[in-house]
Amino acid sequence: MPEAKLDRTPRTQQQRREETRRALLDAAVESL
Repeated sequence: MPEAKLDRTPRTQQQRREETRRALLDAAVESL
């Protein structure tokens, strides 16, 4: 299934960006 891998490539960057935003939110909540 090479097509699935290709479809996953562009999604990786978006998921990584969302993970970073979630981590920042978690840190902000812990700071409070």
